[in-house]
Amino acid sequence: DWNRSAEILSDAAQSLEKAGADYIVICTNTMHKVADEIERHIHIPLLHIAEMTAVELEKSGITKVGLLGTKYTMQQDFYKCILE
Repeated sequence: DWNRSAEILSDAAQSLEKAGADYIVICTNTMHKVADEIERHIHIPLLHIAEMTAVELEKSGITKVGLLGTKYTMQQDFYKCILE
């Protein structure tokens, strides 16, 4: 249930923000499916795994990458759209 997952992670992100976190990082590719919803509930930046990967690849001058991931990660477009 993606709605429930978003609610749980949004609550956790809000708690981390209240505890003084400067950024939120989601430590799993799959849960980035609800990243936009989490961002709507916090006032600090959420560092998106695909966006940060793209930044580092660009800084390093890397233009061709192979992506390994779970079936779910490979079926979603959040890496493909950002890395293209």
